[in-house]
This record gives sequence, structure tokens and C-alpha cells, in this order.
Amino acid sequence: MPSRKPSSSFDLPSLRIRLALMCLALIGGLVLLNGAHTVGAWHASPISGTPARPALAAPAATGNIYLPFVQSSRPVLSGFLIGAYAPGRYWGDQQDVNQYLLGLDAWAGLARNAGQGHSLAGDFIDLQVPNVNQNVPLILETLWANGYTDFVNLSTNATASAIANGQIDDSIRAWARAYESWAARGGNRRAFIGLLQEMNGYWVTYGKDPVNFKAAYRRIISLFESEGVTRNQVWWVFAPNGYSEPPYKLQDYYPGDDVVDVIAFSAYNFGRCPVTSWTWWQDPAAVFGPYLAEIRQTVSASKPIFIAETASDPRGGDKDAWIRSAYAYLVQNNVRAILYFNGDDAYCQWAVYIPGIRQTQGYKDAVSASYFRYIPPATLAVTQIPP
Repeated sequence: MPSRKPSSSFDLPSLRIRLALMCLALIGGLVLLNGAHTVGAWHASPISGTPARPALAAPAATGNIYLPFVQSSRPVLSGFLIGAYAPGRYWGDQQDVNQYLLGLDAWAGLARNAGQGHSLAGDFIDLQVPNVNQNVPLILETLWANGYTDFVNLSTNATASAIANGQIDDSIRAWARAYESWAARGGNRRAFIGLLQEMNGYWVTYGKDPVNFKAAYRRIISLFESEGVTRNQVWWVFAPNGYSEPPYKLQDYYPGDDVVDVIAFSAYNFGRCPVTSWTWWQDPAAVFGPYLAEIRQTVSASKPIFIAETASDPRGGDKDAWIRSAYAYLVQNNVRAILYFNGDDAYCQWAVYIPGIRQTQGYKDAVSASYFRYIPPATLAVTQIPP
């Protein structure tokens, strides 16, 4: 708000008093008179991504009155969130949601009316997904209607260079329009989008190219914004793998605090899963600790941290005990959300809940802890998630 210079025809002391009382009565603010070097600063929260308005510097002339910006209060997350994936399942299908999300909550004994439950549903969607105008809104809305916020890993078979140079702009714009059409329904509709996840690995087409990745990441956000997606309709997530393929480190890929709302990394306990010759059993401190330290010390200390993907294979140790210990360890280290990869692959037995086949007690125990809170989507969308 610009500073206001009173006219000489007014009695200045009286005017100051009247305006001070009005400000206190109407907005509970604070009137600062003279001598203030910087007032009225309104800074973006780590989650909302709302661009920070510059502080108003008091001019040298005396007699000016400066009114501060007052940021509207929003709830602050006081607990921690849990989420789950079900690889191979389609979150646009109510039956899959019933079995692998609602069913997971029911098996774990998590009751929303008691403030318990999975708040997030992990998802993998391609930038070039077929029938984008149908699939994207359907997936997002089905999850939303069932009480889950989507955590989308948004990937592509294109290279980082191709994205940065605009070669798939049409696909990005189409995805953005589909997302905007869903968000525009109102009701605080919002999702987490991890752009080009695990970009620091060799297994993705856009991997191991930090310079082009950062340009691609920013280009995608710019295109979304040009299609009408606002920063309060999405959380932009920097979603690396924990381990970075040499010679690069996590900070080499970081696109900047101004375009990141959440940092979420993947880390697994492979145990003796026969996927490669280098797998071994690791305790939670070894799986997560080095990357938590690296992020906070060299990437950003101002962003909340999630575990975008995690799981444990049972071979080589006690999977139940590992999950209990891992979730407690992550909460102790202020990780705000944990998403479990609830599905096996050709080599590793990650799943903790497969209806009628597998039920892992350690997972049930871990997610039943009182510090995990269920937050409905419309509430989570306006909740500040602290670092």
C-alpha cells in the first residue's frame, strides 16, 4: 500500500490518532508513524508460492503515515501427513480407490472422524497422457471427491533439453488447460505436482542434465501460468531421487525457492532385493539421513520436506520393524509427509497392503501414531505447511 502524505489543511496529530484507531479496530493492524525504515512487508509463505510484495520504504520527509499489509491468517499444519501409491491402479476408477485407498485406511483402522487417515494419494501421470482433457480432471476429481489430495509425479519421455527448448509446449499447455479446468471448479481444489521427478537419475530421459532441467522446470510453470493456473491452485514440488548420479549433486538441479513450494525426495530400503548386486539392508538413518542433511544445508532450509516415495523389501531384515522405525525417524526429523510405494515390481516386494494377499502389521502400527493427521483436501489447500 503506498504511503499517504496528509494535506496541510488537516491537524496532523488528530489525523494520526483517528487513523490509528481505525486501523486497530478494522484490521487489528499496527500504525507506524515516522522513523520506520521498512514497513508493510508481506512475504510469501513457503507453500502458497504467492509472490512476495516488496517492503515499503519510508521516505525521508516527516509527517507521513504508513499502514502495514496484513496477511490473512491460515491454519498451520501441526502434525504430519501420510499418503500411498498403488502402482498399476488408476485413480480415476472408483473401484481402485475403494480397494487401495479407502480399503487401506479401513484395514489400518484409520478413522477420519478421529482425525486419522491418508491425506495424499501418490500418482504417476505423463505429460503426454492420452485423452488429457478427460483423464487429468477425472483422476483429480475422483481423488478429491473421496477425500484425498493428489500428489502427481509429472514425467515425460522427452529430454530436458527438448522441454527447455519448447519442443513439447503443446502437450504441456494441454495438460495445464486440463488441470485449470478442474481447479476452476472452486472449493479450494489443489494438487501437488512434482515436475520431472528423479531428474538426478540415469533412468529417466530428462535425467543428469541440471542446466536444462532447471530451464525445463521453469518453462513448465510459466506455461501453466499462461493457461490460467495460479500459484494458490497448485503446489510445485522439486522431487529428486535422494541419491544423485555423479558428478552432480542435489543443489545442481534446484530451480530456486521462487518456483518451489515443497521438496520431496525418494529413498528406499532395498534390503536383499535382487534388483542389482549392490543392494543391502539399511536402517532409516542411513536411507534418509544424508539426503535430509544435504537438502537443508545445500539446497534450501526454507521449504517443507516430504518423502515422495519410500518402501522396504522384507529380505535381509525385519520389514515391520523397519517401517515403524522409519516413520518415527522421519517425524523426529520434521519430514512433513511420507508417501509409501504400496506395490511390488519384478524384483522387490515393496507392498504392505494387497487386498486378500498381504497385510503388513508394521505399516499399520506406524501410520496409527497420533502425530499423523488426516487433513481434508479443501482444508489442506489453504493450510500452511511449515519447513
